[in-house]
Amino acid sequence: MGFEDVLGLLNPNREIAFGLKLNDLENLKRDELIDTLNKRFSDFYLNPMKELERAVKKPKGTNLGFIIISSCCTLIDILSEYVYPFEKTFKKSIGKKLDPSIGNRFIKFLITWNPNEFGRVFTNEVTNFYYNEKGELKAINTKGLTYAKAFWYQFRCSVIHNASFGPYGGYDFGQSILIKEYPFVDNLGRDRVELGVNPSLLLTEIERIMDLYFIKLKKPLHEKLRFSFFEKIKRDFGLILI
Repeated sequence: MGFEDVLGLLNPNREIAFGLKLNDLENLKRDELIDTLNKRFSDFYLNPMKELERAVKKPKGTNLGFIIISSCCTLIDILSEYVYPFEKTFKKSIGKKLDPSIGNRFIKFLITWNPNEFGRVFTNEVTNFYYNEKGELKAINTKGLTYAKAFWYQFRCSVIHNASFGPYGGYDFGQSILIKEYPFVDNLGRDRVELGVNPSLLLTEIERIMDLYFIKLKKPLHEKLRFSFFEKIKRDFGLILI
């Protein structure tokens, strides 16, 4: 069993992972392709971040936390697309279809794969603020708001689009837990709360989730997960099983 470039558009010498070219996929079995993508994600995301972490002796005085969180958010984006490649589209009031919601996938992925952490809701029930997809500042009550949704707005979107952590949120290598709430009173006298994220613990957790994902992928009983994976491969690389 192997894979075929059905459209004939891909460069056969393109590197899929370090030391592995597209041509090398010709005779791979399904589980071998899964291992290849696992290696690709490790080589491109996890390993460079871990190398940076080892190289920087005092991360508190650097921007390493920003780099780790931005890379982790990118990896979550990618993994969520492999798990949920068929996420439903939204429609505007005029009925125009939009692209599948990255936000829905991102949030759903975090809550599904670590409900104990990202499925938690805020302890402090206060009004907070965030930027929506249009860059507009919006108010939201934290009652019932999950950490996953706040992480999407305040870390993923703000980091990728604005090179910041949004109106609330930041990182702290010194905190003992992955996500922690920091209540404060703003300059207008309003009760607010920030989320602090430990970048090292986030990196460890995303690696754990990714390892678990690829372990499940190799088990035939996870049929839906496997089907979504190979559909994503077909969509991204134009490769189908033969």
